[in-house]
Amino acid sequence: MAPQFPPGGLLPAGATQVRICNLRGDRWTIRGRPVEQDFGAPRDALTTNVDRVVDLVNAGTEAQGELICAGVGGPTQVLWFSYPETDLAVTFHDGACEDLDRGGTAVTGGDAVAAELSRLLWEQRTTRAPPTLNVRADCSSGQNRDTPLILDERVDAVDAVICEYTADVHQARLGPDELAALNAEFHAEEHSSPGPACETRMLRGVTVWGDRFSWFGSCWDFEIPGAYPRDLRWQPGPQLRAALDSLPLDPPRR
Repeated sequence: MAPQFPPGGLLPAGATQVRICNLRGDRWTIRGRPVEQDFGAPRDALTTNVDRVVDLVNAGTEAQGELICAGVGGPTQVLWFSYPETDLAVTFHDGACEDLDRGGTAVTGGDAVAAELSRLLWEQRTTRAPPTLNVRADCSSGQNRDTPLILDERVDAVDAVICEYTADVHQARLGPDELAALNAEFHAEEHSSPGPACETRMLRGVTVWGDRFSWFGSCWDFEIPGAYPRDLRWQPGPQLRAALDSLPLDPPRR
């Protein structure tokens, strides 16, 4: 169902919940080939402090002139607001411009809306029980459908794999001890990349809420996506790094 934009371009107060939805068929191209930009929408909706998100959406100012954005494209999120009598939606273009569409007019402030919605949803989760899931991480390309939520303070991973991509795809699954250490140590911070001179790998995982994540790393220094313009990264401590480095790869390196 297509989103019904708010009449007059502004959301009314009184929304009972807001849910991040996937706009199917959103595509961009790389090397001349279309690439699906779907993401793994959170399974839970925000039902507390929804008016904070409404206020931020309404605070966006109309973009002056035609938006020309440098950088890569990204998926379009539909922010679906439920009211007692109707549903209304705005779209967030999670690319270089990070603009909102409230009904044919591009407005600024999409990054602030996305960050606050992510923060509030994580805050709400501290008072709720997670769902029962049977989801596993894997190293297959193009099908990971990562979460749009920002992971910076906690990850709560229940499954994760280290991926190395050479002529073959090699993966090593984290055991209970490595997962516990990952969850205990994780806290993303701002620092610069160590550069491309190191061995590169990817850490892919699933949170207890079913959110998938993929972190690209060089020298065991992982980039945490979604927090632009902050350059958030995370490095495992020496003991966890040694444990991850000793995990057996499947298939083994030749």
